[in-house]
Amino acid sequence: MNSIVLTLCIVWVHKQFILSVGAFAFSTGQYEFQRSYLRSLELLCTATTTAWVPTRFSKEGALEILDTKLLPHDEYGERIRYGRDAQGIKNLVAADDPKLSLTYGEFPTQSTDLLLDLALPYVTNSEEAIEMLDLGSGCGRLAIYLTLSRGNDHAPWHLHGIEISELLHTVASKAVTLGLQDNLLKLLPNERGGLRLSHPNNTLTLYHGAAQDLKDILGKVHLIFAYSTVWKTCGFSEESGAMILGQEWSDLLASACRKGCVVITTDRALDPRYGWELVRRL
Repeated sequence: MNSIVLTLCIVWVHKQFILSVGAFAFSTGQYEFQRSYLRSLELLCTATTTAWVPTRFSKEGALEILDTKLLPHDEYGERIRYGRDAQGIKNLVAADDPKLSLTYGEFPTQSTDLLLDLALPYVTNSEEAIEMLDLGSGCGRLAIYLTLSRGNDHAPWHLHGIEISELLHTVASKAVTLGLQDNLLKLLPNERGGLRLSHPNNTLTLYHGAAQDLKDILGKVHLIFAYSTVWKTCGFSEESGAMILGQEWSDLLASACRKGCVVITTDRALDPRYGWELVRRL
């Protein structure tokens, strides 16, 4: 069972639109089954993977599916190596090598559920369909887990994941392919950012690209989770009591996100000067 991670986690609400000049950002019969499977393989070569969930699962059931079928727990070390490759980190000589702080990690699902439950009261349409983004979705673990476990027929969740690494996006797409094989997921038309609020089932869309090139996705979501623990900062703020994320992130999200968008960050704070209001912290 995952333990609750009580590092600094902050919930922000975007209250106003502020645009700064010069900002930048870094960064889904047998014949039918075979045809669907072949289509799913084609997704691995595209920048977008889109699927929907025919049946929701309990949180425990969704986690078991992840750990035993889609992204097996015993392959975690391999995913860590993929993360190092994606960062261009080679020939590590010690476990405390500082470059390890930049590598891929998987945020615990139980901690994610806790943070989402704390953030939902600040989402203005929390009783309706939720559009949520995992910013830096890696191998897709959280996005797939939430797609399998969240929402209901009256208030489905539409999950989006943005990952800049082609390698990690491919791993995530392969996990979706395994879900398609087991009928845990079904294919949706591959329409980038297509609004699916009328779809009664949860949906999942994984994008390969930089966040700055996917502003249409940033602009449609109600809720963003950013595992920002190792993201670039511009120093410590006594007023916020936290390291402040670099200008590129605070400005990008402020200029692209809708008013009222709720953002969860970890170990890093958005800059209030860009219109972000701190509403909850752990």
